[in-house]
Amino acid sequence: MHRPLSIISTCFIFIVCFSCKSGHQRTDRQAVAEQPSQDQLVDMNRMLIRKDAATIRDYAQRHGWNLTETGTGLFYQIFDTDRNVSASSHPVQSGDTVKLSFSVYLIDGTFCYSSSLQGPKIFIVDKSEAEQGLHQAVKLLLPGDSARFVFPPFLAFGLVGDGNKIPGRAILLYNVRLESVGQSSGQ
Repeated sequence: MHRPLSIISTCFIFIVCFSCKSGHQRTDRQAVAEQPSQDQLVDMNRMLIRKDAATIRDYAQRHGWNLTETGTGLFYQIFDTDRNVSASSHPVQSGDTVKLSFSVYLIDGTFCYSSSLQGPKIFIVDKSEAEQGLHQAVKLLLPGDSARFVFPPFLAFGLVGDGNKIPGRAILLYNVRLESVGQSSGQ
């Protein structure tokens, strides 16, 4: 009498385990099928880049700014040049150490950071951690130049933000003055 009961119990456990496992496999397959393809992700990224560029152009137009757009999506306007300093200066190059006075805002006007509170930003161009947009931006300046830069998210802090004052996918407004440039030792 115990034997048929144990066979029935074993069959029941087998059926329950097997049905649970096959259910998970269907769910896993469904999850994979629902993930966007590489082409869809590229298309979504392009759409976001176009949307951000349109937002920046609209913002600049509303504020009367005459911004230039680079091929990489950086928007800028050099609005003050110290001819006494820049006349004898070399263009910023990869490996140079730069020192910037700056202020950073979100595109909605929210203040984030400034050199008056955090101190000047000093970094080695293309060789140290700074927003990708800053590495590109300083190469457009000579010492003494002041400019405004607008960084779309992919040139700033991307999808995640900085974990502090800058949220993910934020368009940033930078007002900068290139205080000094130190040539790299490799030149």
